[in-house]
Amino acid sequence: MNSNELYEEFLKYCKKYERDLWGIVVKKGDRCLRIKKPENPEKNNYLIYEIIEKPRISGAISDLNELLELLEDTIGEDS
Repeated sequence: MNSNELYEEFLKYCKKYERDLWGIVVKKGDRCLRIKKPENPEKNNYLIYEIIEKPRISGAISDLNELLELLEDTIGEDS
């Protein structure tokens, strides 16, 4: 699954999110999870994430289940 497909599949599971210039943003209180595609998403198979709280955490993830777990751990199950 390339980055575009992973991104679209992830959005099917998200209930509350916003789009911005960076990608998508899921917020709860002062916590924020941002997800974006890498350059050349057709050729890559991962998404870039950034957790905005203290401290900021960023990385790349290529597994949908791990991405959903990251979302739940960061924002909560209702996201």
